[in-house]
Amino acid sequence: YGRMMIMDSDMGTALENVNHFFELPALEQHWNTNLIGILGDDAALETQKNGLRNIRKKLQAKDGHITSPYPDARGDGWGSKYSDMMPAYVISIIDTYILSGDKSFLDEMRESAEMALAAQENMYISGGVYICRNLSNSESINANDYWEHNSGKYNGYTTPMYYQALIRIAEVERNIYGDLAKADEYEELAAKIRRDYNEIMWSEETGSFLYGDESHDIVYLPVQAAVLSSGIAYEGREELIAAAVERAAGVYDLSYHVMNIVDLGNGSKPADQSDDYRYSMTGMNGGWYGAPDGEFYAAFPIYGDRTLIPRYISGLVKQFELTGFVNATCYKRDGVSPGDYGWGDLMPTMAYPIWGLYRYGYGFSPKLDGLYIEPFIDPSMAGSAVNYRWRGQDMTVTYGGIYDFTVETEELPTDIYVCFIRQTPGKSYRVEIDGKTVEVKAGEDGTVKIKLDKAGTTKLCLLSPDSENTAPSGTNAALGRPVSASSTLYGDTSTACWTDCLTDGKYNKFWQAERSTEGNQWLRISLGNAYDISKIKLSFSEQASFGYIIEGSNDPLLERWSTVADAAASAVNVQKDGALDIDIAGKAEYHYFRITFYGAADYEKICISEIEAIVK
Repeated sequence: YGRMMIMDSDMGTALENVNHFFELPALEQHWNTNLIGILGDDAALETQKNGLRNIRKKLQAKDGHITSPYPDARGDGWGSKYSDMMPAYVISIIDTYILSGDKSFLDEMRESAEMALAAQENMYISGGVYICRNLSNSESINANDYWEHNSGKYNGYTTPMYYQALIRIAEVERNIYGDLAKADEYEELAAKIRRDYNEIMWSEETGSFLYGDESHDIVYLPVQAAVLSSGIAYEGREELIAAAVERAAGVYDLSYHVMNIVDLGNGSKPADQSDDYRYSMTGMNGGWYGAPDGEFYAAFPIYGDRTLIPRYISGLVKQFELTGFVNATCYKRDGVSPGDYGWGDLMPTMAYPIWGLYRYGYGFSPKLDGLYIEPFIDPSMAGSAVNYRWRGQDMTVTYGGIYDFTVETEELPTDIYVCFIRQTPGKSYRVEIDGKTVEVKAGEDGTVKIKLDKAGTTKLCLLSPDSENTAPSGTNAALGRPVSASSTLYGDTSTACWTDCLTDGKYNKFWQAERSTEGNQWLRISLGNAYDISKIKLSFSEQASFGYIIEGSNDPLLERWSTVADAAASAVNVQKDGALDIDIAGKAEYHYFRITFYGAADYEKICISEIEAIVK
C-alpha cells in the first residue's frame, strides 16, 4: 500500500492526490523517505533521491526557501509560508543518504540543504526568540504548517523539526565533511531553539507541548510526535508526553492515536466529529492520520509499555481490513468514517505505523555510523523473523525473546550494532554472544551496545537485564495511567465524566456510565507493566450499590482474562465520598485490570472519582 506514493522513477513520491498530478511537497518527504526505507527496494530509494533532486531544481528559490509543492508552478504558491517545508526537506536528504550510503548524492544536495536552513532562520526566527514564528494568523485555515490550524506567534509543531534538522546536519558536517566550525554553528543555534521552546511552549498542566502559543492546551499529536522524534524536550518531559497521549487514547478506548480528543477550537469540549469542515477540519481536529500516529511510536520505548506495539499494530490491521485505506485521505475518530468530505482519494502514510513497528518495535535504526538494531518488543512477538535490507544487503533478525536476538547477514555493508535498551547507565551486564559470555558496560543512555564482528549468523542474549516492573511496596501503580470504559455519560459531547480523571490523584471529578441498565458497565486500566498488586481501591462521589468482578490480563490484545476477585452476586454498598478496598494479594502479576459492575439498579449512580492499584 505504501508504495502507491511513488509517482514515477524520475519524479519521486507524493501523498495527496497521488498519481493524479505531479506534486512534491517538501514537508512530507521525511515520512516518505522512512516508508521507502522499509520496502527493501533499492530502486524505490533511487526514486526518492530523484524526487529530492526535483525539489532542489524546481522548487527551491535562490534564497533557499521552498516555493511550492508543484514543480510546474512558478514562484511562491501554496505552502510557501509553511515553516516545516525546509526542515522536512533537510531531514529527508540526510535520511536518504543514510539509507543509501550514496556520498555523491549527499555532496550534490549539501549546498541545497544549507541554503534551506539559512532560509528557515531568515524567515522564521526573529525578535530574539528562537522559536519558529507564524507568518499567517488571520485565516481560519492558516498557512503556517502542514496541519494548518496553529494559533499565536509561535509554532510548536515545526520548531522541533527545525531543531532536528540542525542537529542532524551538524552531525553530517562534523562526521562526514569534518567541518567542525560549521557543525558548532548549527549546534549553537539548536541549543537556543531548545532552550526557548522548552521555556515558552511547555504546558505543566497537560505534560505536553503547545501547538501554538495561543492554541488550546489539547495534547496535539503531531506536535508531541515531532518532539519525540527530535529530542528537543528537556529530560523527563518525554515520559510525560507519552503518558499524556496514552491517557487521551484511553478515553475513547482507541487502538490508534487520533490527532486530539479535546477540540482544537474549544478547549472545553470533545473534538468535533461532524461533516462540517469549519469544525472537524478535514480530520485535523480529532481525526486519524497515519503519519503522526506512526511517528509517535517513538514514545513506546520511553514509556516502557511493551504491550502497546502489538496492540496498536493489531488495531491498524483491523482498520486496513475494513477500509483498505482508500477513498479517504483521513478518517474520523472511529477509524473507518472518511474525514475528508468525499475527496475519494488516499494517503499512503496511513501505513506509517508499520514504519513505527520496524523502527521502534523491531528496532531497525539507520544512523550515520551504521545500522543500530535496538528492539523493544512484547513477549507475544517472540518468534518473529524479520527481513530488512540495509545498504544493498538483505538480512534477517529473529527475535527469540525480548532480550534474545539472532542476526543473519551474508555481508556487513557498514558497522552493525545490536543494542539492549532501557538498562542502567554505567552498569556492567553479561551478554552471551554465540555461546560465549562477555561483560559489557551500558552507555550514558542505558544502552548495552554490541558491534557485530563478523558476517553470517550471530546470536546475542542479555543474561542479566534490569527488572522492568519494580516499584516500592505501597506505590499506586495506577497513578497517571490510561483508563477506558464501556461507556461514558455524554462522552461524545462533554469532557465532564471522561475517564482521564480516574488516575489523576485529585478526586475532584468523577466518571459515570451512560444512562442505561442494558449490559454490565466496566472500567479497564493499564499499569504500563505487570505488577503484583495487593489491592484495588475505588473512590466514589455518590452512594451506590452493586456487585463486581475484577480480572487481570497480560494479553496485549485484551482477549484473555483471569478473575482475581468475584463479588458479582453480592450487594456491595458504598457511601457518598466513600471508598472500596478490594484485596487481590497473591493473585499473580498483571498488566491490565478490568472491573465489571453487576446488578446496579442505575449505572449512572456509580460515580467513581479515582482508581488506585497498590503494589504489594
